[in-house]
Amino acid sequence: MFWYSYSNSDFAVIGVLLTAEALGYYALAFQLISLPVQKISASANQIMFAVYCRMQDDPVRRRDWFLRLSVLQNSLAMPALTGMALVAGDGIPMLLGAKWADAVLPLQLLCPVGAIMMIAMVLSPLFNAIGRPDINAKYTGLCAVLFPVSFFFAGSVGLRVDGATGCVVAVCLVWLVRYPILVTGLIMLTRHFTQVTLIDLVRANILVLASLTVMIVSVLTVQWILTDACGITRLCASIAMEAVTYSCWILATARGTILADIVVVWRDPRAKPQAENANREVIPRAAPSRSAVSSNCEALGDCTTDLSWHAASEAADTSGSAISAAVASTTAMLPRLSPRC
Repeated sequence: MFWYSYSNSDFAVIGVLLTAEALGYYALAFQLISLPVQKISASANQIMFAVYCRMQDDPVRRRDWFLRLSVLQNSLAMPALTGMALVAGDGIPMLLGAKWADAVLPLQLLCPVGAIMMIAMVLSPLFNAIGRPDINAKYTGLCAVLFPVSFFFAGSVGLRVDGATGCVVAVCLVWLVRYPILVTGLIMLTRHFTQVTLIDLVRANILVLASLTVMIVSVLTVQWILTDACGITRLCASIAMEAVTYSCWILATARGTILADIVVVWRDPRAKPQAENANREVIPRAAPSRSAVSSNCEALGDCTTDLSWHAASEAADTSGSAISAAVASTTAMLPRLSPRC
């Protein structure tokens, strides 16, 4: 409830102070920056809680995996958000029409907020895993108090200074200023529980930040060279430069860190080493008795002499194999790697 109230209070303030058209521009910008955040975090959070729970008695290893998973998410989300901000000026009018050009500035201002959201979202399963869900509740309660008031005050001031544009920009600036402060405070105040500090996060993501810097400089250079070119040419060249520079820099500098972790997380859980199969304990399964199968057939009425004891035994073996495969797939997601971050 707290999260819903503060995460939608900016829409309510803009809807009250401005027209539906201005709200539409802002809503489009916020939806675009939310897409990579939601898609990536939704997939990762499905395994994060289980991973952290397995490591409750090993805080060093839990901290290491928290940093690893946060870097993996940021290595996907940050270039997407940065790329959207860089090409929004050409991309939105060309793909959505010139009438949506007013959504460019809010999108560019909110893209850094999306990167901070990725960091905040990976903290929630960690708090739950260490048995402190109250931290997340207190944090969202504080946000539910601060953000609506800040949005309304900043939007009112911006409206008097520069009309509708000033109001939207002021609301975006609240996200840009207040949200990083709150997330930074959350990380610092909970470092005794999570063993994660702000310096740890910055140090772990240094390769991603360096790659983004190279990508930004390269794209801005291409856009400056193609200033007089048509929009579609500049857009395609910018997107190509983003993909090439970021990928090449990651391949050159993060082969043994980020790329190695991607291979670990995304490898096929069914591809288990032969030695692991040899050492795995085999638990015998008891085959169903003939009398149990016969009684079940008589009770159902649909099963007659066609259902034999041999068929029932094969079904039990198949079900047991499926359960064993599911357990093996879960445990394979947690390879014991030495801490690196």
